[in-house]
Amino acid sequence: MALVLVMALGMLSFTASAKPADMNVDDYADFGDITPAQREAVDVLTALKITQGDGDTGSRSFRPQDTITRAEAAKIIAYITLGTRAADSLVPINTGFRDVPASHWASPFVGYCAQRGIINGYGTGLFGPSDPVTAIQMAKMLLTAVGYGTQGEYVGAGWELRVLDKAMARFIEILSRTGDVDYSAPATREQVAQYTFNALVIPVTVTWNSFINDYVDFSNQTMIGQNPIPNENLGAKTFNLRAQHSKDRLGYNQRLWYVVSPGVPITINYKTGTIIDSFVAGPEHTRDYMFKTYTWDLRPPSTANLQTVEYIVNGVSMNGGGFLNASVLAERGILNQWPFPAGAYVTLVDDGRTVQDGVDANGNPIFVNRFSRDGVIDKVIVSFEVLARVTAVKCHINVPLRCGDRNRCIGLHDASVLAEFRSV
Repeated sequence: MALVLVMALGMLSFTASAKPADMNVDDYADFGDITPAQREAVDVLTALKITQGDGDTGSRSFRPQDTITRAEAAKIIAYITLGTRAADSLVPINTGFRDVPASHWASPFVGYCAQRGIINGYGTGLFGPSDPVTAIQMAKMLLTAVGYGTQGEYVGAGWELRVLDKAMARFIEILSRTGDVDYSAPATREQVAQYTFNALVIPVTVTWNSFINDYVDFSNQTMIGQNPIPNENLGAKTFNLRAQHSKDRLGYNQRLWYVVSPGVPITINYKTGTIIDSFVAGPEHTRDYMFKTYTWDLRPPSTANLQTVEYIVNGVSMNGGGFLNASVLAERGILNQWPFPAGAYVTLVDDGRTVQDGVDANGNPIFVNRFSRDGVIDKVIVSFEVLARVTAVKCHINVPLRCGDRNRCIGLHDASVLAEFRSV
């Protein structure tokens, strides 16, 4: 009796589809060199034509570990605030910097950013267009593109610390998802792509409200007595960029990106959660082990305050809604009510979530891509081996045999055997 082993693994997978955009991340000749965690960012920026790499059509390279110049960074800022077509229509102007005359290729973009207060140069009349941009400098440009910095907080002594404080704040998170990096060092191309993508989809745009002496993320034109109309993020405002959320076959949250008009996807699906850990389950993986090893042990001791954890086995939510509720998590001991099958592949996920940020003028909900990645486990995804028993084999054979006497020639025709595969 033959056995066929089918294994369901929680590996990264993409939805196959027609080409989402004119050019995507996998069109780069050096696609394999782009860090997987940054591919979504590079894909979106490429599809929106914010970046197209270097080289001729058909053989372009992204060069993810190279740096970009301050002039190139100014061009990116112009693209994400105006749109690529409008930014490309900017004309050469006097930038106010001695090293960026009107004849410089980047003068339209540098001049635009200078007029908007997005860049200030080195304070010596020089901009340094050929200098590599650092993460802090890029974050300052992106923060001011979103609407911060109008009160002079990102100039003068200590501006770098103020930029870092704001750019790493929750719900802004421009300097996130690139690992442990030196923000004062020249940023790589893939890091700049990630920071730019973050600025497009995480923080909503803000304006200064002199009445409350602070930045607000809703329209200042809201009438007294009306609910404030929340601002959009920069991606939605400039490109009509939206995310479509779904779950893959194993239960991982995923998203693809599309532009509202014409309403077609511009990317493939990407996982949204952060994997905290994964392991092959054994008898040692009890509830007590989970409490001691992972962040359940850091949650409030009161069971009423334990947040729910979704538990999914081979893509199916368990126990109706599929949540490990407070009473289950509170009991330490053998994990028998919620078993990890022997040899199961267990993945613990800090899930990326989209939250409603209000409603528009027509009462429709507005969702923004704010992610509650706080190091706490939100989802347990279990995939395990499935054995299938082969009960029969079906084939179709038509073999004419050669022989000297045609009347005695024997042919083997249409020999068939039924085959079935059943889970056991």
